[in-house]
Amino acid sequence: MLFRRRQGVVAPGQEITTRQRGHLAGAGMSENGQEIAIIIEFEVATENRGPFLSRLHENCQETLRDDGCLRMEVSEPIGGDGRTFFLTERWRDQAAIDKHRAKPGHDASHARIDALLARKRVANATS
Repeated sequence: MLFRRRQGVVAPGQEITTRQRGHLAGAGMSENGQEIAIIIEFEVATENRGPFLSRLHENCQETLRDDGCLRMEVSEPIGGDGRTFFLTERWRDQAAIDKHRAKPGHDASHARIDALLARKRVANATS
């Protein structure tokens, strides 16, 4: 799991102070006061698990450098079969997402991940 804040990345298991929580909350508001979440469910063939996770984490680290990307969180269901993963992205606004998607290499990076998948479902939400 990765969490973005203005001063950097908060590692899994690292405590977040009240001051840092304020930066996390305040940094991510769109014009209507809502962040945009993108939740992606990936189903991966067992033999592709290692390469998939490697490529996904590499992509998350790169995306966290983008202005407007607030958080990238990779999770696996408790008691799952080891083939299903979720990626939750948090963005300041749609403009930040559009700018991210327009970056050179974006589509190729996603194609490298998608080539390892059996299935992918995407949902967009506000919070």
